[in-house]
Amino acid sequence: MKSFILLVSLLVLSVILISCAPTNPTAVNTEYVLTTDMRDGKFVYVGVNENINGAVNPALRAKPGEKITVILVNGGHGQHDIVFPELNVKSDTIDQQGETTSVTFTVPDKDIALIYHDTTHAKLGMSGVLLVGDVAMADSIELANDYLAEMLGVESTGATVEYTLESALADGRMVFIGKGGDIDGKTNPDLAANAGDTVKVTLISGEGAAHNVVFDGFNARSEDVVGKGKSVVLEFTPDQEGTFAYFCDIPGHRQAGMEGKFIVGSGASLAASEASNTSYTSSATTENVSVSAGPADAAAVDIVREPTDIPASVGNRGPETLRIDLETV
Repeated sequence: MKSFILLVSLLVLSVILISCAPTNPTAVNTEYVLTTDMRDGKFVYVGVNENINGAVNPALRAKPGEKITVILVNGGHGQHDIVFPELNVKSDTIDQQGETTSVTFTVPDKDIALIYHDTTHAKLGMSGVLLVGDVAMADSIELANDYLAEMLGVESTGATVEYTLESALADGRMVFIGKGGDIDGKTNPDLAANAGDTVKVTLISGEGAAHNVVFDGFNARSEDVVGKGKSVVLEFTPDQEGTFAYFCDIPGHRQAGMEGKFIVGSGASLAASEASNTSYTSSATTENVSVSAGPADAAAVDIVREPTDIPASVGNRGPETLRIDLETV
């Protein structure tokens, strides 16, 4: 009986203490959920919950001194995270589609616009603003543009350079064919731009197979395009001079011939670019380079045979039908 009375007393005391306790100052007031996606050839954040649902790189809002949580869901297309650089806040990196991460922090106790972005894909479109208090949207957009220009390390020229490529089969090879302007009809044409230009490339699937276009050195990759006549657009800003490869990274397509040159500025960094990147084959010339295979792996299986080491003859017999079914993957 005494134990029962003691237990009831403790319960009553705990209720009194809870009711008298001050409101938890660390409680989260606002929660945002973002996912990652690719839109018009750019990596972006897309809002999921509340009034940001469906918005691309949505403007997040908070009250001065408010505590917020931002949840990020990996929608695919590689590694992602979310960073608020002015607050020194960074989430974990998530690699797999459907994987989630989050950050919780208190915003400054003043009216301010803060940048958020993805560590790897910021200059490819993954960035937005967090508006604290009474901050005009126009001011925040200007802030975001200035921040990205600084991150790119090159001042925007304000110029837009546009190219159109179409996939095709030529002389037994898969290739890009230029459409319009100086590159019209050219196979794997040289493309050119200046550092700081906005480069806009439209890729058309000419024969219906799946293709994409990747610009080496700028982490710029289009979405895949499938279906004859379908197209996709890639937009990016080169931040360094040199000569780089552009190609299709669908397995086997680059090796089959879908590769050309992208010349930025003077192209003066050609030697360094060739040394650090996989070599490419120009549409105009093909250079055969002899590469030493190096020493054999001690664990390798020896498949060397004498040229006369062949099976015995099948002898005289009538014709037979042999069927072999192969599936491409």
